[in-house]
Amino acid sequence: MKLIASVRSLSLAAFLLLAAVDANAVALTGGVVSLVGGSGSCNKSQLVPLDTPQDTFALLVSTACGGGSASGELRSDASSTSVGLHMTVSGTGAQAAADVSLIDHWTIGVPVGTAAGTVFTLPASFRLEGDIASGSTFGLSFGRFLDYGISLGQLGSLSGILQRTGQVVSTGHFDQTFSGPVSFTYFGPGVPTMADFEMQLFVFDLTQGDIDFSHTLSGSLTLPPGFTASSSSGTPLFVSSPVPEPEAVSLMLLGLIVVATAGVRLRRARSHGAAIGHERLLGKSAFPPVLLGQDALVRRALANIQRRFLKAPAKTCALAKARVITTCKRRGAARFLTTRRTDTRAMRA
Repeated sequence: MKLIASVRSLSLAAFLLLAAVDANAVALTGGVVSLVGGSGSCNKSQLVPLDTPQDTFALLVSTACGGGSASGELRSDASSTSVGLHMTVSGTGAQAAADVSLIDHWTIGVPVGTAAGTVFTLPASFRLEGDIASGSTFGLSFGRFLDYGISLGQLGSLSGILQRTGQVVSTGHFDQTFSGPVSFTYFGPGVPTMADFEMQLFVFDLTQGDIDFSHTLSGSLTLPPGFTASSSSGTPLFVSSPVPEPEAVSLMLLGLIVVATAGVRLRRARSHGAAIGHERLLGKSAFPPVLLGQDALVRRALANIQRRFLKAPAKTCALAKARVITTCKRRGAARFLTTRRTDTRAMRA
């Protein structure tokens, strides 16, 4: 109970500070981890105020003694609009509690020429995904593993807000997406359109097991053409790859045609070079070897070998004939040259 009271007091103090902060487009993120190890023999707590102005936040705390251990890891990132939490408890007399939150103010850009007073709606969604290991337990006085809260709406507006809160009460895999429209009013070029974005994860009392929601609470906003969004620090958000313009597609197709044409010409040049190699090996001709036909090509090759090696034994000539026929069937200039050199060594020996 002392553990829970300390976490409650720390969180309450942090939220009171948040209430006193003006809406000035500053990202606020932080968290608290409270651990009990060895039935109270090695307790450890660490707090980074939830109103700390920063774009990223990370905190890792662990303790172990007297046969019990506990650890907690928190993270948040304004540029990826996400928070995460991972808690583990094992052994006897150990407990863990934690809280992490992210509050950011997004600047929404509208298309040029939008009239002042225009009300527009943007689709938004939050996704919460994580795992609670089988056999994990929580304090009976709370009856749940995890609380979550999400909210997105126009800063200063009480309508058109996407807001959800809930609890995770059972072990296993949890994956849920919350979607809905968010309404904004454009007041003119002199007044920025601001969105208030908030997320929070809270583990009250883990007494055994593992809760892993380390990278899985995130928010997103679907932006139509002409709309933009940026974080409090100016980082562009939800930027997708643009659809290629017709002119760009035409240039891409032209480039592919040029590359394909160059490849065909290169293959033709290589084939022509191989044909010239055949012609030089088999004797000059007014036509490429491929036009002479299979039989004529073989006869000319045998005639050249017989003229150069008239004194060769019959067995050797028969072997040379078989090799030349095989080579001519393959029509490979380099292979034919290698075979002829091999036959020359055999007949000279």
